[in-house]
Amino acid sequence: MNRREAAERRTDKEKDEMAVQRGRVIKRLRERRNWTMAELARRSGVSESYVSRFESGNIPNAAAQAVADIATALEVSVDYVLSHDANRLAAGANPSSTTVSIEVEDPDLRVYLSSLGRLPEHDQRIIKSVMKQMLDEENRQRGR
Repeated sequence: MNRREAAERRTDKEKDEMAVQRGRVIKRLRERRNWTMAELARRSGVSESYVSRFESGNIPNAAAQAVADIATALEVSVDYVLSHDANRLAAGANPSSTTVSIEVEDPDLRVYLSSLGRLPEHDQRIIKSVMKQMLDEENRQRGR
């Protein structure tokens, strides 16, 4: 086997692992709502067999529209489905993904802010606390 074939095999394995992870996320979100696969299929407009195959990781190259429809039905973003860890969901992480639009000129800060939801809950609380302290101090200074 040459290097190219080895790289392609690794890539296929990574795709398979990502498909399994996405499926676990969808399944956890569905189960938290006490929905059957049929209910998720009805709400998302995809077939029940598609939901089943998706949840079991048997669709490594899922159609973008189908992922978007499933995410919308579950009230989360596509990014949430693609980037969240099913183990965190099982441990009780909050599955709701609220999108907040704010204008941020600094591109680095924009990336950091958009990535906050991927951090462990403990780290999010620390960042929230620091931001609150900074804003409280700014408000005190403005009040003078």
